[in-house]
Amino acid sequence: MEGATTPRLHPLLTAAAISVTVFSAVGIGALTGFLPSPRSSTPDGVPSAVQTLAPVPSGSFGMVESVRATATRKWEITVRMDDGSHRTLTSSTAPIWRGGERVRLVDGNLRPA
Repeated sequence: MEGATTPRLHPLLTAAAISVTVFSAVGIGALTGFLPSPRSSTPDGVPSAVQTLAPVPSGSFGMVESVRATATRKWEITVRMDDGSHRTLTSSTAPIWRGGERVRLVDGNLRPA
């Protein structure tokens, strides 16, 4: 046959296939740890948090009630201590703590319980 053309994919279909491939590769990289995490941490692997209320005895235990971002690009972590009091800590990095997690307050920093 003269003048026969080979069938081609529509440019939008090609762009969609490429974007799905790229987003899948990024997702796999994020899940497997090849991409850096947005959660920065201190050298010992635990994000730092500075205490903003009255001091509590070192080594006190509590439970994270909430974690929220503020308008000033800081994070506020509210912890309900075992004695019933509440402490609000601030962090400049996204914390690893989630609501309901058991934590220990040591020298103004949160640690896993």
